[in-house]
Amino acid sequence: MSQTVLHNFPSTSRLWREVLRQWIVKNLAPFVFLSAFFLTVVIGNFLFTTDYGRRRLMEVPRYAVIYDFPTIFTPLYWLLLFLPFLLVPPIVVLVRRMLGSSIYRWCSKIPEIRILDYVVITCLALGFVGYSLWQAQAFALYGAGSDAVSSVEIRFQILAGLSFWAMAVLMSILPYLAVYALIRCFRRSGLFWIVAAAVVIIIESIYMILLNMKWPFLLFEATLVLTIFSHSKTYPYVKTSIGAVALFAAYLIISVHVFRLDQPVRDQPVSVAKTAWQRAPEMVFAGLTRMATLYPFYYQIFTEEGSVCGGIREQARVGPSCRPSTYVYTRIFGHDGFEGRGTAPAAVHISGYALGGWPIAIFALVCASIILGLLACLPQGASALIGAFGIMGAVAGYHFSQLPGEGPLFYDHGLVWTLIPMIIYVAWRKFFTPS
Repeated sequence: MSQTVLHNFPSTSRLWREVLRQWIVKNLAPFVFLSAFFLTVVIGNFLFTTDYGRRRLMEVPRYAVIYDFPTIFTPLYWLLLFLPFLLVPPIVVLVRRMLGSSIYRWCSKIPEIRILDYVVITCLALGFVGYSLWQAQAFALYGAGSDAVSSVEIRFQILAGLSFWAMAVLMSILPYLAVYALIRCFRRSGLFWIVAAAVVIIIESIYMILLNMKWPFLLFEATLVLTIFSHSKTYPYVKTSIGAVALFAAYLIISVHVFRLDQPVRDQPVSVAKTAWQRAPEMVFAGLTRMATLYPFYYQIFTEEGSVCGGIREQARVGPSCRPSTYVYTRIFGHDGFEGRGTAPAAVHISGYALGGWPIAIFALVCASIILGLLACLPQGASALIGAFGIMGAVAGYHFSQLPGEGPLFYDHGLVWTLIPMIIYVAWRKFFTPS
């Protein structure tokens, strides 16, 4: 009997892993939102209550001031922090029960992208972004700058030369096309999709790196890892683990490069890999606390001073004179030369709190939860068009954990700029092409 149990244990373990994977994939957008918020904001705030966290923050005077805030670590401070874990799950369940079957029926009618259509669309997108980067002198400017400050200036110079639509194609449409091709690979749709996925991923990665920013590239690579976990037919956990290790290594290396920590010392070359390894503890702490350090400032400023940037109506105007993200940045960093350009954003409900206290915080989180619930209704077995949109929805879930509500929808990486071309293509196939 015991031998039978031991013999069946590996298969039982595999079964439970597959059940867990299917549950995560089914709830991918809300899962990513809650996980990202926990990793980038909640853990850091827990660290700040420890001796280690206090000691590290005290090394940076502009962050150390949080311990003087009268609102720090109060019950309502923690309640606002944990609000997503209280509201998001029940709203997602409710949305799925109400709309899940209707969305499933609609998604079952969505076709695949034809090879010729994919080639034309992708070539146009890659060519447009490549030309825009060339016009912005990104190829010439990349790698310029001898320190972190000049590197950031180079970044702003490159971004200033790119139009919003060039960035939207780079940040929304091309990642979607890469994910689509990768899903078709996993569905064994033919050699073309293997080649297409490889080409688009490589070129898109180069384009992302040319921005001289680490997060767009890392987020794109994380999107590919999510796709592997969600759609790979064999060894998804092994492949995802390898991808996660590669992603962590990329984070260390690209951080060293973007902050120009790889510059020669006394004319002696510096090993990027060695520097990345030596700086790993510092950069891991920075990654866990980068967003977390902003929350105490948001809660202190907008609790004690109210909605200093106005409410939703003021923020809905084009080019408002004050935004919470730029206001908080200036309050933290002062006039460092990047005021008005540098931003210190916060998650959807924290940004809502900045615009109108608890009512707007709850309203913003409920709206985000409804969107996450709609994304959780997308069936994974439908067309790869839907599967890829589900992955991009998970990316939007990440952005909801880092940005105000309009960011995941309407910024250059917004979900709307993926959804609109997708709707246009489906409508074109339905009404203007023979069945």
